[in-house]
Amino acid sequence: MSLLYQLYFDVANFLDLTLIELLDTEVPIDLPSLIIKHMHRVLNQDKNGHVLSYGFWMASIFETFDVPIQVWDSQSVKDVVERVNRMALHVSMRRLDTPLQRLQHQLAEKENELATMMTTHQIEKETWEARVVALQHELTQKRTANIVIVRHLTQLVTTPNPSSTS
Repeated sequence: MSLLYQLYFDVANFLDLTLIELLDTEVPIDLPSLIIKHMHRVLNQDKNGHVLSYGFWMASIFETFDVPIQVWDSQSVKDVVERVNRMALHVSMRRLDTPLQRLQHQLAEKENELATMMTTHQIEKETWEARVVALQHELTQKRTANIVIVRHLTQLVTTPNPSSTS
């Protein structure tokens, strides 16, 4: 392949990867407008270039009809930028994991943990308060019973026994 065609191929490949990246990250794009502009420029044989890359469409057509394609080892700007971004930010392909997001996630986890602990503490507190009330009620009943017994014993001790006086 000549250098000019290799350059065209690399440009189409770059535009193709950019379009796929936009579609993959769900960035809103006006794809019908791009296709119409592309068709208009192709039909009018515009020499300024085309708006839409069509490398991925051609690749799917070649795969469908089993057309042998020579594998090119090329590196695009997108590949380099992605590699640098992943190395610098330690991120995955689809979801960023920045220190701020990690801190926000940790804060949310701690808030959930605190809410759980507060609920557990409130339940334990209410359980202990109910137990204290039950123990106080039981203590009051035992005091009343003990007072009755002490009065009875006091009455037995203080009253003279009729059998001992005779």
